[in-house]
Amino acid sequence: CGGGGGGGVLFLMIRRTPRSTLFPYTTLFRSLLTIAVLFTIVYSEQLFAYQICYVNDLTGDDSWDGSLPSYVWTQRGPRGPKKTIQAGVAEVDYGGTVIVADGTYSGPGNIEIMLCGITLQSENGPNNCIIDCQNLGKAFEINDCSEQEPTIVDGFTVTNGYADEYGGGDRKSVV
Repeated sequence: CGGGGGGGVLFLMIRRTPRSTLFPYTTLFRSLLTIAVLFTIVYSEQLFAYQICYVNDLTGDDSWDGSLPSYVWTQRGPRGPKKTIQAGVAEVDYGGTVIVADGTYSGPGNIEIMLCGITLQSENGPNNCIIDCQNLGKAFEINDCSEQEPTIVDGFTVTNGYADEYGGGDRKSVV
């Protein structure tokens, strides 16, 4: 700079600033993002209602979640089909489907089934899936729900139904 003489050497010292100093919330943000992703993966089934539920009178249990057609033990506990049709219906949201395994269904939880805005479907058709009302009531009660989803019952044989009014499948009905 000004005056004469010799040349000088200019030293620049560049010190790299750690990222954590520049962005103190980066680590926190990454941690929260990781937790959110893991939470979504682990609990996604609980965040959204099941859209398919399985029922099996022989191998099911109403304490299970109905998310699988056969029993499996997981870290979250036993998973498998529901035992009664009404428990399966209660598990799905509007627009959901309940798939009922082959067999004969009777007694509490298998008659007077309240339906609204879901599909109730047998696994292999009416020759293999029977609802025996045992002259105790009707098989289904389809409510007039104001939801946009239709109520569909497909692939069942209903026997020995009884109702004071509106029919009950008193002889043999196939739906």
